[in-house]
Amino acid sequence: MDTASFSLLARVVETQLGRLRRLLAFLTPDQRGSTYIKFVSHHLDAIASLIQNVEAEYGATTSDAERIIIGRKLYRLKLFLDDIHGNVVEYKDDIGRRDLPVGLLHVIDALIEDLLKASADPIVHLGQQYMYSTIRVADQWSNMSAELGLTWSETIEPIIFNLPGLDPSNAFLSPILAHEVGHAVIQRHDLVADVDARLDVATIDALKSAYAATPSADVGDALAQFGRWVDELLCDALATELTGPGLLFAGAVFLPASSAGHSGPDHPDPAQRIALSLNQLDRAGWLDHLNGRCPTVMQWLRQVASLSPDAPTPREVFLRGLVDIASDAILEVAQEYVVDGKLAWSEYCLKEQSIHELLTAGIPPAELDGDPISPWYVVASMWLHAIDHHGDSAEGLADAVADTSMSQFALKTVEMSRVLELWKAEDASSA
Repeated sequence: MDTASFSLLARVVETQLGRLRRLLAFLTPDQRGSTYIKFVSHHLDAIASLIQNVEAEYGATTSDAERIIIGRKLYRLKLFLDDIHGNVVEYKDDIGRRDLPVGLLHVIDALIEDLLKASADPIVHLGQQYMYSTIRVADQWSNMSAELGLTWSETIEPIIFNLPGLDPSNAFLSPILAHEVGHAVIQRHDLVADVDARLDVATIDALKSAYAATPSADVGDALAQFGRWVDELLCDALATELTGPGLLFAGAVFLPASSAGHSGPDHPDPAQRIALSLNQLDRAGWLDHLNGRCPTVMQWLRQVASLSPDAPTPREVFLRGLVDIASDAILEVAQEYVVDGKLAWSEYCLKEQSIHELLTAGIPPAELDGDPISPWYVVASMWLHAIDHHGDSAEGLADAVADTSMSQFALKTVEMSRVLELWKAEDASSA
């Protein structure tokens, strides 16, 4: 690369670096999500140091061949800065944002504490897709970080919570967000390996042999697909441990349940997902109560859970058989992981009548006997209240998700409960 071209590229790179640093300086520190600023700055500092090194290398050589290689290094740094530019523009307005209900932020905090079990700084982002997801920023930037020789060793890490842009504050769908946090859990703890270790090898081998004997069978690829399915089923199980029947009802609307009988490369059949949730709730003691409160919905969900493809391929038969075998292990792993914060029927049943009476009277059930209640009590009780209001039917579930006023009521209840919790903690410390 000739001197003029290198000088031009160096000026472009330095200009982009300065532009990004000025933007970060404009963002407010010490706000929700502001750990992202420090994370990005960590990478910009590394790139700035490398720019200096590359410029020094270029100035110290007269070899045309070496200058071409050094120019490529500088261009690689430009590409890094371009990627960072796109990422920062995407998330800059999410740092310290104040346009979301406080109750929703407390739900996210509870997910971090009860499910992720990590010190995380949430960046709440409203996306274009009608979808929920979570992204560990350290994972999103892993390739660039590795090339720059960087690691994130801070105690608190930034995590992106993607919410549907037109419906970000839906309390009834918060169990879906719990499912998505489950993916971040699995990234931190290899729970899929825990499931695999509990499977009966002989039974699995028998299924593999039967499938391998069919035309065009690809056992390795099918097992990789099964691994992705286990990931999804584990996230369902983790969310159900945390939210009780909330995931069952939210999943029926969001999947939706009407797609039962069909699976995909990454997601198992909704019928098997609903069947797993029903099995989990049955083991936890919820079903008698649910069958009494919403018998029509529960009967319909059991019918959905029993559906299967009209003409399953040998691969589908193999994969569905693997899911059936793995179900017990999935539930065991989820139960062992979610201990604190779980919504247990044995505890909820003691409060259910009081919560029901408050909701019927239009009073937010933020506290019982002077104690704040967990967000998951609020979400589960609001689901049952919404079914009472909108009807014990599949349409009633959809209407609950569409009921903005009820969702706002639920999030305000979560906010009130959190305020009481903080007040009592402060009161206790000053006593």
